[in-house]
Amino acid sequence: MDYELSTTLSAILNELKAINSKLDNIDSNTNGTESNVSSLEYKFDEIKTAIEELK
Repeated sequence: MDYELSTTLSAILNELKAINSKLDNIDSNTNGTESNVSSLEYKFDEIKTAIEELK
């Protein structure tokens, strides 16, 4: 394999690693968001129950 091809493939590999890292961050943020939504839904249900008990 010549030097130019090796350098090009190395650069492509580095770009793919960077893209993979960004995708991992997106996945992590998505999981965090889903957890936050679930927590908010739980709190909303608690508030709804408390309001119904006050009626």
